[in-house]
Amino acid sequence: MANTIQRLAIAIMVLIGAACSMLNAQTGTLPKFEDYRTSDKLKGKPVPAKPQSAEAKLYRTAIKEGAKEGPNFAGSYTVVTWGCGTACLMFAIVDGRTGKVFVAPFTVSMGEHLEQEEDLIEFHPDSKLLIVTGDINEKNYGKYFYKWDKGRLTLLRRSEAKPVNSGN
Repeated sequence: MANTIQRLAIAIMVLIGAACSMLNAQTGTLPKFEDYRTSDKLKGKPVPAKPQSAEAKLYRTAIKEGAKEGPNFAGSYTVVTWGCGTACLMFAIVDGRTGKVFVAPFTVSMGEHLEQEEDLIEFHPDSKLLIVTGDINEKNYGKYFYKWDKGRLTLLRRSEAKPVNSGN
């Protein structure tokens, strides 16, 4: 049942991403970190991460240790990453105020683009924008722009990522 729901969520994200790509392709502008600034800042120490979902519990040590570093995203959140294979990352977003953990519903990897110079995941402490560059769940290489809002990532746009010229 959980796998069916996860597959359905991924299919919906792909469809939404395709629709957003078509709409945003007309404007030609890519989201920028400064377009999604937040003044929300955590004061004091973050609440320890509280991995409660089955998936969060699988990675609880990485999540708890990473969250101790404190907010690095969207004012009061911490993006925690861990490896899932060669040039592959998984990540979670931890709320510094509540300890609530959101595990991303996808992995991101370089796939066959091992020469990629961009980070797989980019984010700023004062912005709600999160940029993923690579293969989502090992397919559909591109640059994905997500907005973090109300405890969830919303795909704003997908654009073609330009792999580094390999000399051809």
